[in-house]
Amino acid sequence: MALSFDKRIIGYGALNLHFDRGLGASGATGGKTLLTFIRSLYKKVNHVKVIIFRKATAEVPAENAIQLYQPDGTINQALIDNLRALVEEARRLEPQFWVQICVWHHQAIADQREYPDNAPAVLAPNWTVGAAKRLQDYYAPSASRQAAFAEHKRLFERIAREFSGYDNVLFEVGNEMRIWNDDRLPDSDQLDPGKAGDERNLKAWLAGNLQALRGAASRPIRVCTSSGIDNEYIFFKPSSGGLDVDFYDFHAGQWGMTDGTRARNPDKTSTKYPAGIRGCRDNAAVYKPGAKVLINTDGLFGPEKLETSAEFAQYMELWVREAFQKGVSFVTKGFYPPGVADISKPMLNVLERVANSIPE
Repeated sequence: MALSFDKRIIGYGALNLHFDRGLGASGATGGKTLLTFIRSLYKKVNHVKVIIFRKATAEVPAENAIQLYQPDGTINQALIDNLRALVEEARRLEPQFWVQICVWHHQAIADQREYPDNAPAVLAPNWTVGAAKRLQDYYAPSASRQAAFAEHKRLFERIAREFSGYDNVLFEVGNEMRIWNDDRLPDSDQLDPGKAGDERNLKAWLAGNLQALRGAASRPIRVCTSSGIDNEYIFFKPSSGGLDVDFYDFHAGQWGMTDGTRARNPDKTSTKYPAGIRGCRDNAAVYKPGAKVLINTDGLFGPEKLETSAEFAQYMELWVREAFQKGVSFVTKGFYPPGVADISKPMLNVLERVANSIPE
């Protein structure tokens, strides 16, 4: 039997919130945790995403940060306990929040600045080569990689054992998983066979850890993984042996959030997203009929890249309306303390206002 979801999921992403000892409590929130603060003002926002295998201080000040790993490379129970506190708080609030726990993170291997401190030596990528070569080698199913793969599996199993008992948790195998940013042959819509082979290796790695999550869970769980743009069909198309996920989380490049530019003018960002959102919805219906569909801004125009959250909010309103009108859920990445000065009320206002104006 398919597991249920809220009809509409509306997310305000805080990817490192679980690493913060205070779960976002600051002067900006009047001492409340981030979720309690949001719920005190907004009733429609009902989702937050966090990422496990990521540098704790990427978005949280060092003095507030709880690391994923202890100095000896073992998983830090204090981090597990802090994430549990977040999940339980999310469940207590009315209406409750979904917590999307993403275990793995493409950028942690692609970019050393996002790699977790104290991670076991067996997990270390080869930082002496370029990102593409590093990613190719990291997920290749060679004999030399099996010890690392076993350590990956242990992390996934631990997270499943700890959090599968909560009915407000969504699991994500990996965030924006890909080997290549562009899998196509030059000046062609055809996939490069070599690059496609690398993506299939990654798909096999994802399938193994998806199985590890489900196998260690105490009950059926809701699982997805997010992909790149060109490898989406490789990962999900039924004729390619698509990954058996329960919902889809499509990121900015997949739904046409921009026209391939960082343009800040709605007139320059408005040509692709209506067809793109419809395409994501229709693709998911082919991959797994009836599956839940989310679209995600994934920080492409994220707070750290934009002058003000109010500026971002004016574009976001276009995308949120289009998504809700097409029956698609919407999640975004947002400001959150203590890593930044304040919460983006303009973004939250848009989410709440549009949700109230468009019936579910």
